[in-house]
Amino acid sequence: MNRLRLAAALLALAPISAPGSPARDVAADAAFPASASWARAGAAAGDSTTAPVVATLRPGDDVQAAVNAAASTGGVVLLRDGDYPLHRTLRLRSGVIIRGTDRVRTRLVLHLRGTRPAGAAIDDPAAWTSGIELAAVERSGLEDVTVIFDPTLPAPTDPRRTKAAYGDDPAGRRDLHVVSVAITAARDCWVARSLILNSGSHPLVVGDCERVTVDEVVIEGAHNRGPGSGLLNLVRSTGVRLTGLRVRDINTFVLHGGAAGAPCRYNVVADSRFEIDLRVHGAGTRDNLFEHCAIAVPAWLLRPPLSPGNAEAREAPPGPGNLLYLCTVTRDYGPGERAFSTADDPNQVYEVLQHHARERQPSVRPYAPAPQSGSLRRSLPAAAAAPILRLRPPSA
Repeated sequence: MNRLRLAAALLALAPISAPGSPARDVAADAAFPASASWARAGAAAGDSTTAPVVATLRPGDDVQAAVNAAASTGGVVLLRDGDYPLHRTLRLRSGVIIRGTDRVRTRLVLHLRGTRPAGAAIDDPAAWTSGIELAAVERSGLEDVTVIFDPTLPAPTDPRRTKAAYGDDPAGRRDLHVVSVAITAARDCWVARSLILNSGSHPLVVGDCERVTVDEVVIEGAHNRGPGSGLLNLVRSTGVRLTGLRVRDINTFVLHGGAAGAPCRYNVVADSRFEIDLRVHGAGTRDNLFEHCAIAVPAWLLRPPLSPGNAEAREAPPGPGNLLYLCTVTRDYGPGERAFSTADDPNQVYEVLQHHARERQPSVRPYAPAPQSGSLRRSLPAAAAAPILRLRPPSA
């Protein structure tokens, strides 16, 4: 079996749903003091299935005008099948949900252009040009759609085949630095059952948010994958829940926070598969949970699958309490040199190191025996857990 097939096989073998078991009292899991916060992660916005449809659109209709008209009452703007070209940023309003009738056949097509922000603005989502923006809003969502960047362009180079794919400005184009979906300074918002394809740069940025849900989202492809480009980016946010993700062919997945006043904390990444590396850095990045995930990088990629900061990139290591449970984190170095992380013992919970790890050295350490409940997200009695947003089931 060649190395790429090995990585694919590991992902295919990784289970995608957490094992079921009864809820337990928080006191029974004293080794995991963040369990109560993890149990509450995600949008606590009620039940989106009861939101009324306030507008039904067809290709050619003005999506932004419908969103603006719905802002006073809230509700669902329903998009029938077809393409909806966007030449300007689509800005959601509080209480407004964009919902497609089918996540493959209902497409928001981004025709925007933007240059790369300079200097420190790389980590500031507001500095980038965005296709769809949920900024300073509450109870807003994006459901059952494809978000695709200008499909008339040549498809992004497959990073699984060439190292040259990890660069910016393909074919000399300098105006493709566009974030597909940006959620900034938002609360109780969500993206569900959607595809984010062939982004100009970052496919999804969640920055300075509280209680956001990203559920059953496929992220694939980015034109720009140079340093600081093409990121799935979770920055300075609290109580974000990302579940059921399938991510490949972008640059990397980054969790990072600043100092204590700007933490990235109590976030949950679960039941997901990543064919990209994961970076956890910044002293304020602490008490985050990775559960039931598979992470496998291309065989030739010159960085580990999980990195606690990066000394060469001057990324500070993370804070304490970033835990992994029921995760497979792996990379194949070549014939006779296959190396796996030690994070795959189901009887053990691991912690991401709080210092830089050398190449081919473990980036995690044993933290505590596995919880009896079978999940670090199930430590609250049902009656004590905060109400979590109920999303409508997939379209028939």
